[in-house]
Amino acid sequence: MGIMNPLKRNAESLEKEIKKAFEKAGIEGFHFYKIFLPLNNVEEKVKKLRQGQILTEEEECPFILIRPLKTNQKYKNGECKKVADYLIRIGTKNEENEEGFFEVAQIAEYLIAYFTHKPSAIESKDGYSYSINLENMDAYLNEEITGGDYWIYDIVMQLNIPAIAHGDYYTNNLKII
Repeated sequence: MGIMNPLKRNAESLEKEIKKAFEKAGIEGFHFYKIFLPLNNVEEKVKKLRQGQILTEEEECPFILIRPLKTNQKYKNGECKKVADYLIRIGTKNEENEEGFFEVAQIAEYLIAYFTHKPSAIESKDGYSYSINLENMDAYLNEEITGGDYWIYDIVMQLNIPAIAHGDYYTNNLKII
């Protein structure tokens, strides 16, 4: 048994909703990751080469990376509000500069429109409501890690999440993570 992890749950819910949005739009071929992209296992590759196996490079693009960035809790006049910022990083590969930019930007704009139309898209069935704060949603080309044929576009959105007293959190929400 473990404590319910709302950050993990929200990341999983976002992934599920993005997959639904992509299915609805006919967008295919994306790999989904949470927290970080997987590291290439060099040891495993060396072992395979020593055994005479041929290595095939797996392309990780296009991808969607989802991770919580920060949480913020405010307590004022007996009312507790909590929000969590989530990063949705979109990565694509396209050799053409203009086409590459507009391709990744179009996917980001589609996701923003999808979540604007459906802000309670990640509403949970566990007794708590998670909704997207439509007042704070940013999307931009991540110029620091965009390069060559690879295009990276970030969406940062705020989720309104439940603010629960710590005692309740630990005693009433014991679940397997």
